[in-house]
Amino acid sequence: MDGLKTVNSEISPCSFSSWDKRIVKLPEKGTQVLFFISLHCLHCIDFTPSLSEIEQEFPDFNFILFSTGDESDSQVMSEYFNWKFPIVHLNKSDMERFFNITMLPYVIVIKDSIVRVSGVAYNKSDYMKLASRIVE
Repeated sequence: MDGLKTVNSEISPCSFSSWDKRIVKLPEKGTQVLFFISLHCLHCIDFTPSLSEIEQEFPDFNFILFSTGDESDSQVMSEYFNWKFPIVHLNKSDMERFFNITMLPYVIVIKDSIVRVSGVAYNKSDYMKLASRIVE
């Protein structure tokens, strides 16, 4: 997958492996929400507790977290927050290479293979503003 283009661009098929060995495919049918964080970013750390609330408020969305954390970090976060969504390790340079992301925390919403919304989200309120722009 070459770098993500812009809103309304189509996602090229690709796959990743989560910390617990689940295969994560992009794109899938329906709505996928991709969160990108670094464990060395204070805004990202502050944002992570909101993911549980967001997941509960949008049960029909498929969430994927891309994190700079290693397998152990991902397992600890998943168990602590009781997250069911996959967590994929991706370093910052790969986030830029695969998705053209240079600022964190970042959110991309894909619906039916098309990027509908993308942007920086420092908190749940920022995410809600982004999510409200999804065109049906």
